[in-house]
Amino acid sequence: MVKSVSMRFKQLRVPLKHTFRQASANRTHGESIWVEVARNGTSGYGEGCPRRYVTGETLDSCETWISERLGDITARCVDYESLCAWSEDNEKEIDASPSSWCAVEGALLDLFARETGISVEALLGQPEPGGRISIPPYSATMKRGRHGC
Repeated sequence: MVKSVSMRFKQLRVPLKHTFRQASANRTHGESIWVEVARNGTSGYGEGCPRRYVTGETLDSCETWISERLGDITARCVDYESLCAWSEDNEKEIDASPSSWCAVEGALLDLFARETGISVEALLGQPEPGGRISIPPYSATMKRGRHGC
């Protein structure tokens, strides 16, 4: 049996040099939820960017979402296959807090790739980046079926 992972998370607020203006909001600082997962001396990192004016999420709601699922995620998401299974089993919960899941999923994918000595792209069966930068067709903040699993 594969050992469970440990997880830590925190709010990250970074002042911006300039005000970032959009039609729906002005921001003077960046806000992210930062997740670190670890196992056997290896760590993986993920970030989610909640935007109340986009998804209705806040840093506090992301912390709550992760806190409420922490035990289940760290016990069950021990490898890529089990991460995909958790994602499929919890589709509605993920859709309710995509920024939270983005941070968690990103950290777990990073950990699993580091543990096996490959890139996240290789773990996901995607081509390695090279030459021109291209954006892969997956993201936890996209609708179901478009993210890592």
